[in-house]
Amino acid sequence: MLPQVSEFRLLQTVSARGCHPNVLIVCEDRVVDAVIARATRWSPRPLHRCAPDEWQLPEQAGGTLLLKDPSGLTGAQQAALFDWMSAGGRGTQVVSISRACLQARVRDGAFLEALFFRLNVLQIEINCRQPVALPG
Repeated sequence: MLPQVSEFRLLQTVSARGCHPNVLIVCEDRVVDAVIARATRWSPRPLHRCAPDEWQLPEQAGGTLLLKDPSGLTGAQQAALFDWMSAGGRGTQVVSISRACLQARVRDGAFLEALFFRLNVLQIEINCRQPVALPG
């Protein structure tokens, strides 16, 4: 099931108070699009979308970068994202929605550890063993 109402309310409250931490949401592939749709409701604007197959980091400052499937990023894309975030990310919040456990990919050497820690400021894991229901 998707995050409970309280988890999304926490994110909405934090965002409304001007704090926009990077968020890593780990979920099954079948709910990725539903999670992205839900995240767009509380994400600061402007909203930028990025995925391994649609790679482009935002040039406009501020807002939110919705990063779909960071586990699919190539080594070069990971390095570019890390460099962009290290340079301040133009004041942009990064919300990553991943179908794979990035921590396991770090252990396997397939994902940059430093990038994982930049993305994983606030982590939400969605267990989809139960029926999917979007709150609100």
